Formats: sequence, structure tokens, C-alpha cells
Amino acid sequence: MKTSSSFSLIFFTITQIVFAARGMAAEGWLNRLLAPGPLIEGHKQLEGSDCLKCHTAGKGIATTLCLDCHKDLKTQIETQRGFHFQIEKQGKEPGALANECLHCHSDHKGREYDSTIIDEKNFEHKKTGFLLDGKHEKLKCEECHTTLRKKKPTRMGDIQFFGQTASCLSCHQKQSPHEFAPKSKWAQLDCNRCHGTRDWKSELKFNHDQETKFALKGAHTKLSCQGCHKPDKSKPTEYKLQSQCLACHKDFHEFGKSLSQKKKPNQPLVKCELCHQEKSWKEPLSFNHDKSESRFALDGAHVELECKVCHKPKNVNSTYFFQNLESKKCETCHETPHKATFSQKLLQKQCTECHTTQDWFEQKSIAGKPSFDHDTQTRFKLEGKHQKLQCKQCHTHQAESSGGKAKKQVFKFEGFDKQFCYVCHSVQGKTPHANQFSKVIDGLACAQCHNSQSFADIGLVKKKFDHTKTGFALKDSHAKTECEQCHTETSTKFEIKPFHNKRQYLFATLKKDDCATCHRDPHHTTYGTACSQCHQEKGWKFTPEFHRGFTLKGIHTSLQCNECHRDDRRLSGMSEQCYGCHQKDDVHAGQLPACGQCHRQHFWENPEFKHSLSLFPLRGVHRTLECTECHSRGNYRGTPNRCVDCHLSQAIAVTSPPHLIPEMSDCQTCHKNQFQF
Repeated sequence: MKTSSSFSLIFFTITQIVFAARGMAAEGWLNRLLAPGPLIEGHKQLEGSDCLKCHTAGKGIATTLCLDCHKDLKTQIETQRGFHFQIEKQGKEPGALANECLHCHSDHKGREYDSTIIDEKNFEHKKTGFLLDGKHEKLKCEECHTTLRKKKPTRMGDIQFFGQTASCLSCHQKQSPHEFAPKSKWAQLDCNRCHGTRDWKSELKFNHDQETKFALKGAHTKLSCQGCHKPDKSKPTEYKLQSQCLACHKDFHEFGKSLSQKKKPNQPLVKCELCHQEKSWKEPLSFNHDKSESRFALDGAHVELECKVCHKPKNVNSTYFFQNLESKKCETCHETPHKATFSQKLLQKQCTECHTTQDWFEQKSIAGKPSFDHDTQTRFKLEGKHQKLQCKQCHTHQAESSGGKAKKQVFKFEGFDKQFCYVCHSVQGKTPHANQFSKVIDGLACAQCHNSQSFADIGLVKKKFDHTKTGFALKDSHAKTECEQCHTETSTKFEIKPFHNKRQYLFATLKKDDCATCHRDPHHTTYGTACSQCHQEKGWKFTPEFHRGFTLKGIHTSLQCNECHRDDRRLSGMSEQCYGCHQKDDVHAGQLPACGQCHRQHFWENPEFKHSLSLFPLRGVHRTLECTECHSRGNYRGTPNRCVDCHLSQAIAVTSPPHLIPEMSDCQTCHKNQFQF
């Protein structure tokens, strides 16, 4: 080994002396004589004079000599990033990468040799420290590596793979919607701390409860990020928010005065949680109306009211403080309906002297029962659902004729002849069945069809109603049909409660369209509108003596109509030719379109074709053969009739005498008996 090292040292020393003395001529001569070959383009300036830049005398390639020149690679390895650092991690000791440079980057192979070429298709990107997953798998190299090799000796203008950072922002800086504080921890983290590579919007790994001071609860858990962190046109989304409700929610109340007189006037309430919850800010409310927070305890019907019924908004904000509540409790919200009927003395009394909060329209009386008997003291007896109604539902406020300014309750109604139904159950004095019935039926009292138990229950009407009066007598199948099947619901609804859909009772086009008024015409009026010419009410599928144009025989008599008439039940224009339906069954490939010349409808497999009338009458053993033995593949036209056309293989097998000579071409010269060849 010492001898080899000494020789190498002497060799390189001589090389240096010779090059210094003789210049380039000696350099080229020694390089061709002793070196493995010319250096690559990037190292050509080292050729001859600077061999020890890469080589160590007697020791080959030094460990650190490559990195002395390629300092950008050295920086990557020292900062533990990039492809070359990952390769070094696979070595046995630090700095092992330099010994492995030659495995990928060979030299002395000439100026045109490229030692940095990369196999883009088979390159394992995970060796760079950046695993391609999610949507990155489908990207092309040049979509991320956008820098070009401008100052490189080889492949100038190609993609520059080296030096790309693994940070998401290196590619997605313009797409980032965030604007974190510069010194916050989120500004120091990369995007993959929260986002995934498969779908950056939905594949979030951010825990709002742990990472922030605001835990998401109730309705907040259903919000998207943009629901609170709304983007501004002038800057990306700002994520630094206050934890108070007013940071996101507008102060709806803007209290001019606090809820209680004990508190200071004009003191705003900023703690929304005193009344509201995150589950639903509208309800349930935690405010206790009966305690010291208010001066009005809720009881009776007031308990079921929504806040906004009493605290009505004035412009934008609701009113929560009522100054005259002590002296005029009921009148604060309820306008008295008795101004025109009561004296001033009675008007000065509190409403609670006569009315209760359970039902203000119900008078106070002994044992809580009203003294007014509606059945005996009026012409309208309360029955059915009318018994459960409140007085105000019928005795509504109506404007007087004097300009409509004064109002009163109506206790006297007209329309006794029609049993008062129109007074409450009408639209502007008209029957709710307008444009459904004839004028004669519209003039009848509602009670002739409806009852007060359920206005929609008209079962009794169905039994006593004579449908022949409508001009359309119900027979056969129609007699068994429920009313709702013909008198179907329409899109129009009644304009008063209950808001059920109306039904169709008038059929204006019945005489014109016949059955098509209710039934969809599968023939699209091809055969007119008089369906009864072919169909009957007893059973519409039954069509007596209809199939006159094409007499059904044999197997056709057992078929269903739609087995032949398939195209949306098309009946006309059907061809009488068998080929129209049996094209797929045709074994003759369309060569014999007149199927009826050979086949019958009863047994199509037993043809009536007579071979004796053809150009080749069957004799002898030919009469025992199946048709397909000669007419292969369903070919019946143009079949040759010479013996040799079918029996050529048999003729070849006979060698004595040989049958393929011209003298033996006519088989019938010798073989005259077809029964025994």
C-alpha cells in the first residue's frame, strides 16, 4: 500500500511539472494517455492543472472535496434538509455522502455527459423529505419547480430541481387567505399544521377548543370558519378576535335604559349570556320575567307569548321599559275595544276587574264559568269545533262605516238563511269554492255538505250525492272509484283556515276530450279522443274485435299487446311483415324476407318449403339431411349445386384413381346413384 501511495504521489507531481513546462499540448497528451477521459463541461477548468481539487494522492476521492466546491449542497446537509441530506442519513457516519457522490455523478466521460440528469418518472420524491400525497400526486414537476437552469453549463433553460423549499407558502403564498400577527405562533407554522393535501378546505386538523381561548359550543359548532373570520376586500382573513359576543354580533338591543329601574340609566348590557345561550340565541332564554328583573310577572296566556309580541321593535330596537306600566298595565299593550260602548267610569277601571290573563275575552263569573249562554241567547248554536273557539275568533274587530277610524267588536251577524257560515268562512264575502261549482251549488248553505265537526269530512255527501246530475253517470269501474281519484287536489289553496288545497270539480273539456280529461292518452291522440270505440269502462284493456288489420293466428293469439306494440304503445304503422318484429330471430341474415312463404304462425319450426321446386331437387341420401348441413350460417341463396362444392375433401382422399384430374371433374359420370354414393 505504501508503494502504491508513493507511486500516486510521484505521478501527480510529474503531471504538475509537465503541464507547467509544456502547457496545453502536454496537457492534452497526458490526459489522453493517463486520465480515464475528458472531464464534464462543468469541471473542464480543472482538467490537468487542478486534479487535486477532487483527488487526494493515493486515497482516491476525498470525503469533503466535493462539498468544498458545492457549498449549496453542504449548506443543505448541515441544515438537515433536502434530498442530499436524506441520502446522507442512510450512510453509516456523517459525511458519508461525499463517498457516494460517484454513484450518481460520474466524471471523466466527456464534455457532453450530463451527470445531473434526473429520471422524472421513476424518481422517489419522498427521498427529498417532501412526500407527494393527496393532490400533489397528480401534479407535474414543472407546476412546483418553476425556476429554470439559467447559469448552468448543461441543460440551460430546463427545470431547476435543486434548492426548492418544502414550505407550503413557497407555492401557495398567493392562495393563502390568512393574515396572522407576525410574531404569533401561527405565523411561524406551515400550512400543513391545519390543512391536508387532499382537500385543504375540508380536511382540517385544527382544534378550536384547545388552540384558542374560545371553545365552540352550541350553534357555533355548526358555523364555517368564514362565519366568524370574515374576509375583508383590502386584506386576507384576520383570525385575531375578541371573545365577547359583540365582536361578531351586532348589539341588537342597544338598551336606552336597563331592564330594571334600580340600575343606572343608559347603561348598556354587553354580557349577552345573561339572557341568551349559544345553543340558540332566541330560545330558550335564561331571563326570569317573574323575579326582580322586571315589574310584570307572567301568568295565564302571557306565559306562552314570544318576547317580541310585547316588546315590539320601534324602528330597529325593541322596547323593554314601559313607563306607565304601574297605572296602565293591560293598556300598555292592549287597546281597549270598549271606547265606543262603555262609559267613562267603566273605562277608568282596570281590565283585570272583568277579564283574566287566561282568556281576556272570557268574562269572570262564579266557578269560572261565563254567564252568557250562546246556544239559547243567539240564533247560532255552538256545536263541534265551534265549542272550542275563543270569542275573539268569531267576534273580530271590524271598522265602522264612519271613515274606518273607530273600531268595535261585532256581535250581530247577517246571513241566517245560510246559517252564518259565509260570515267567517268566506273571502271578501264570496264562497271559498269560487270557480269550482256552478252558481246553483254556490248558493246553497255550507251545512248541506259540511259539518262543524270537520269541514273536510264529506262522507255523508258521497253516499247521497247523485252523480248523474252532473251529466256523467258512473258505471262499472267508475262506480267503484273514490271521489278523490277524479276530483284531485289542485295547486290552489283556500284563502282561509285551514289552508287545504282545493279540488277539481268542474271539467270544462269533458265532452271534448272524453276520457283524456282524466286519463293520459298513451296513443297521443293518434286515434282521436273517442276512447270508447276500442275500450270499455268495465276494463279498459279489453278491446273487442279490434285487431282487424292483421289477423292473429297461432302463437300470436296468446301474446300481450305490448309484446309487439312496444314503442310507447304505438299501434299504427306496424308492418305486417314478420321481419318487423323478428329481425333478431332471423337466421337467414335478411336474405329471405318473405317468412310466410316457408313458415307458419302455428309452428314456425316446421316450414312448408318444397325443395323439389328449386334448382336442386333433393334425391337419395340428400333427403335425410338437415337444412343447415348444406345451408350453413343460415345462407339459403346462392348455395352451389355441384357435387365438388360440398364433397371436395372426400374427392381429395381418393388417390386411386386420382379424382383431381380434369377427366374426373363430373362426379355424375360415375356416381349416378344418390342413394349409395
